[in-house]
Amino acid sequence: MSNCADCWSPSERKMKTLIEKIKAILFYPFIALLIKAGITANMVSYFSAIVGLISVAFLWYDLKISAVLLIISLMIDGVDGSVARATKKNSLKGSVTDCFCDQATISASTIGFIAIGILDPIIGGFYLVLYPILITFSILRNIVNSPACYVLRPRIIVYGTFVLYAFGSINVLNHVVAILSAALLFQVVKDFYFLRSKLNG
Repeated sequence: MSNCADCWSPSERKMKTLIEKIKAILFYPFIALLIKAGITANMVSYFSAIVGLISVAFLWYDLKISAVLLIISLMIDGVDGSVARATKKNSLKGSVTDCFCDQATISASTIGFIAIGILDPIIGGFYLVLYPILITFSILRNIVNSPACYVLRPRIIVYGTFVLYAFGSINVLNHVVAILSAALLFQVVKDFYFLRSKLNG
């Protein structure tokens, strides 16, 4: 198995390394405090998912609180890698945990958007199915040592579109998610045929 059998492309991994160095400097006191308290990277990932799921629950009570919690969940998610690197415990297990927690929030929030009627079920359904397939194919491509040049990860765009609706009452979720789903479908189909040809070869 490849040593880089995670869900990141080489270009993304380089960018992540640069971002992690910047975060390590900017958030050093906070990261050091977490480490001193015995908080592991996996704990941070799980807590991010918990906050994300709580934000989904607030969709039925207060959209602004839901949006703020979703942003907080995203910010917390950005810390787990920093904690892992600072403790020299970054591993594929941690990457899998991070992917799982991210996907839990992505799936739950998408289902929530559909349930409260701000996202069309068909458009949301395509997004809900295509996103994890793309991540799975990305991992498989890394395993066979043929990573994609770039992997589309539109969750921040979708979250941002929801925040726009929560605070500005402007709902363009259907348009944005439809465009992103089309892009996801293109990449999924491309990766599917690539993997088939690679495995047959």
